[in-house]
Amino acid sequence: MTRKVTQQVMHQDHTHWTRDHKSWLDDVRHWERQHEIATQLLHEVQSTMDDFTVALKNHAREIDAHQAQIDEHEKAIAFQKRHGISYTKDNDQQTHDREEEVFAKHKDFHEIMNQHNRKVQANVLKLFEAMGGTT
Repeated sequence: MTRKVTQQVMHQDHTHWTRDHKSWLDDVRHWERQHEIATQLLHEVQSTMDDFTVALKNHAREIDAHQAQIDEHEKAIAFQKRHGISYTKDNDQQTHDREEEVFAKHKDFHEIMNQHNRKVQANVLKLFEAMGGTT
């Protein structure tokens, strides 16, 4: 149904629409600025994620290296045992103490990485879902 309008009504409509358009354009400009900031922040998040990926790879390399040291030490212990060689307690104790120290550092770092990863994954998923993504 079309309403019957007069010049006065048309003028009032135009004034109202012009006011709304100005307000809407102000909103859009504000949202564009917010979008630019959000995009910059997402780039920073991506950079942080890349750094985390590097840290994970380094962590894995360090774990592998430590395991290789443990394997070598275990072979040496087995060799000594097989051949009836008495081990030098001080040397083996020092080796084991170093292994234990490295293991404790890896364990602490692993827990930090685990907590960080859980937080990151939960927040990325929340953002993804908030943006209309589905998993």
